[in-house]
Amino acid sequence: NLKNLTISLNNIKDLSPLVGMNLEVFYSMNGNQDITDFSPLAGSTAMLDLTILSNENIDDSNIGFIDGMTNIIMLWIQGAPQLSDISAVSNFSKLTRLILTNCNISDISPAAGLTNLKELYLEGNPIKDYSPLKDIYPNLEKKDFVLN
Repeated sequence: NLKNLTISLNNIKDLSPLVGMNLEVFYSMNGNQDITDFSPLAGSTAMLDLTILSNENIDDSNIGFIDGMTNIIMLWIQGAPQLSDISAVSNFSKLTRLILTNCNISDISPAAGLTNLKELYLEGNPIKDYSPLKDIYPNLEKKDFVLN
């Protein structure tokens, strides 16, 4: 069974063939910005590493596909300017690396309880208050912000 999939510069628009595959690793790199429906990944409860770059179609209305990925240890979403609600990450207690760059996130409090985080990158978001992260800040080995 397919466990790892990287798509890059493929102009893929439809992920429906991935329904039921329960992937462990999925990378959608540049060149797949026409994907609008990520729900075929929703059943991937074995997902450990999810990366989606440069897809402006990810927003608050469709980010729910990650909800059941509670085993995830690395999540990277970059270039999703309509994404502001990251409440789903609060359920990802195994996360060690979280990269949410160039989105529209202003409330980072859902990440406050992620005590296993070692890396956190939030560049390019309109975050004004990082204080919700004060308890996990000392554990972060790599980060792109300072507490205010």
